[in-house]
Amino acid sequence: MRSATWRACLLLAALAPVLASGAEPEPDKPALMIFVGKLTEVRELNYDCGENCWNFDSGFQMKYEVIESLRGEVGSPSVSFEFFGHYGLPSFAQFEKALVFVYKGFHQNVMARYLAFPVEKTTDGSWAYCGDPYPGDTPARSRQVRSVKFESPVALSPVTERFRDRDVNDDVVAKMKPGSRRCGKAVAAEDLVDFFEPQAEPGYNRIYNF
Repeated sequence: MRSATWRACLLLAALAPVLASGAEPEPDKPALMIFVGKLTEVRELNYDCGENCWNFDSGFQMKYEVIESLRGEVGSPSVSFEFFGHYGLPSFAQFEKALVFVYKGFHQNVMARYLAFPVEKTTDGSWAYCGDPYPGDTPARSRQVRSVKFESPVALSPVTERFRDRDVNDDVVAKMKPGSRRCGKAVAAEDLVDFFEPQAEPGYNRIYNF
């Protein structure tokens, strides 16, 4: 029976991507913590999966100083976590501050799949992202957009300056424009959390076996 089960596992691994993270993910979904933080460290990861496989994602180790906790138990003044994604350094990491969704594991913390947004504090004391991050089929009544004024100009992070020789003129940077003080179509951090938290899933490293 054990041999048959092992053969079945090998077959599944050959046909579909498997999750990997340098450490095995916990059998139960880890706890989610959501906070606004300031980027303090970034290190590019290099996971070698060996022969007969392909690492689908780029990986980065990130560290944020926690400014404000919105959901979950952060429990420390700073949080380190791993990000895995198919497009290199994510746009949110180009900015000084971000709203980040992180799963807290026993062996590692890993960011929720593509769930982080650059944010700045507004003059009414909230945090906001400039742009419309909602999926295209989201009804207008569910899009919580408004005009805001930021306390300080939107700032890029000096921590990731060395990565800016790569193309950062993407949609996020175009909307969350560095140096801007106003935004006519912003979404509050709390509204981002309410909308995206139910969709969150751990963003473990994806490896294809063949």
